[in-house]
Amino acid sequence: MKKLSTNLLVLLVVMAISQLAAQTPRMVLVEEATQASCPPCFSQNPAFQNLVNANPSTTIFMAYQVSWPGYDVMNLDNPTEVASRVSYYGITGAPTIVVQGSPSGQSFTQNQINNVTANAADFSMTLTAEVVNGVLQVGGNVEAVLAATGNFKLRIALVEDLITIEDAPGGTNGETEYHHVFKRFIGGAGGIDLANSWAIGDVFEINETLALGTTNIYNFDALEVIAWVQNDTNKFVHQATKVTDIAITTDYTHNGIAVTTAGLPTSFCAGEQTIAPTFKLQNGGNEDLVSADIIYSVNGGEEQTVNWTGSLSTLAATQVTLDPISFVSPPEGSILQVRITNPNGMEDENVDDSALEVALEAAPLSTNTAELTLVTDNYANETYWQVTDDQGNVVASGGNTGVGMNNIGRGTGAPPANAGSYGNNQTIVAEIPLPTAGCYTFTITDYYGDGICCGFGAGRYTVRDNEDNVMFSGSGEFSAREDSPLEASAPVVNVADQEFTAKFSVAPNPIVDRAQLSFTLASSEVTSVAVINNLGQMVRSQQLGKLAAGTHDVRIDMAGLSAGFYLINVVAGQVSGTQKVIVANRF
Repeated sequence: MKKLSTNLLVLLVVMAISQLAAQTPRMVLVEEATQASCPPCFSQNPAFQNLVNANPSTTIFMAYQVSWPGYDVMNLDNPTEVASRVSYYGITGAPTIVVQGSPSGQSFTQNQINNVTANAADFSMTLTAEVVNGVLQVGGNVEAVLAATGNFKLRIALVEDLITIEDAPGGTNGETEYHHVFKRFIGGAGGIDLANSWAIGDVFEINETLALGTTNIYNFDALEVIAWVQNDTNKFVHQATKVTDIAITTDYTHNGIAVTTAGLPTSFCAGEQTIAPTFKLQNGGNEDLVSADIIYSVNGGEEQTVNWTGSLSTLAATQVTLDPISFVSPPEGSILQVRITNPNGMEDENVDDSALEVALEAAPLSTNTAELTLVTDNYANETYWQVTDDQGNVVASGGNTGVGMNNIGRGTGAPPANAGSYGNNQTIVAEIPLPTAGCYTFTITDYYGDGICCGFGAGRYTVRDNEDNVMFSGSGEFSAREDSPLEASAPVVNVADQEFTAKFSVAPNPIVDRAQLSFTLASSEVTSVAVINNLGQMVRSQQLGKLAAGTHDVRIDMAGLSAGFYLINVVAGQVSGTQKVIVANRF
């Protein structure tokens, strides 16, 4: 009788354990490598989301915004951890679907979901999350409902349920919504170590925090946290869970946070300037922020005020375009001051985060010339650049004119063939004449809209002044266009210039169609020619490259120019010469 009772007890325990395992369904974790400038992603992501939405109780989805094939500002929010997951799975294309730790290309079906949920889970998981004063606090546990062995890791990810193209502009594939976008790992991309051997009933307590100060979150009310147990040996995901109801609180009731500004040039030339910056306002209080005064000025000058109204929940933010403000930019640069007052008509409870100062850097300065060094990427035919003066006249340019300033950011296809296109992965050096004092703008554009670096080569550029100092440089990590101001001081006339001018002649003079220039170089120099009209505008330019020492004869086309006086300026390295000529009409 005693033996029968013991056997019955064992049977009941086994039945209870089996019932517990049967009551713990295995959740499906779907990870995707996608991109805002990936054309196939645009066509396939809606179907993926429809399938996820049709299985809300069994399927968890998360998207990694990768760095190829084009530009994606969401990737720039955390490229390192995204790259770690791409490497972990050996992903080479977008879109790529990974179901339960197994890459399946672009395949994601109901059968895949059913196959996962048909099997008993090894673990059950609980998860909680809240944000307190900008710190994400994650709790919960992992419990074994079946015995399990493996190289187990717990991974926890912060995700945004929905990001719109207004939040994260720049994508070129046509998508306007991005779902379940990965933001950060809590505990690192490598995961949190778990025991390699689990008996039924073993429990791991989750207690993790993440300060969100450096995380670019577009919508705090769209946050969700996903956690999963993964065997790093075979990458199989044994269980997953998520929490979407995340309470967000701070120590303040009324607080407006001055986050940052945008929409400003990289630098400013000296003189009268007008800006209309975009300002990011964030609610740092527990009450919804419905009104605030934004006060701003430049260099301590006259203040302007924008009376903002709207509705922001705790830690939610919005972009506010400030009214234009004018100021005189000194050579040493300026300071934009912005502060927030009267949140909800109340006194701000934390003034320490309610003001900011933004340096408005002075444009780099050069005399007579500047020099561009451009390293092209794997698609150099997509690149064009130009330098314009303050009247919009092009003083120098290069690359594919079929791309130019307007045929950019297409996100598909190839640019028009053009004789001016550069070769792939080449280093280009170009002289930029700066014939008159004033403000100039260097602009580089890209046909596809993915800049000149990163996913497809190591393109970059540097502009140096006439003394070989770096004025500015670009990593090539832009979308369709990047602008950088530079300033030219009055040309310096020195003894070397005077001697060069004495050996520089133009014939004939007056000129009808073409002119013959003759000049002598004391040493080998990079040389350029510019024709300037009586308004100070460059109307012709010619890059001669690096010429050897000695006398040179160069023909320049003057056909089509209006009759009148012109200056022909030859710049050779650090010296220049100028001759005044007359263009006459052909009778």
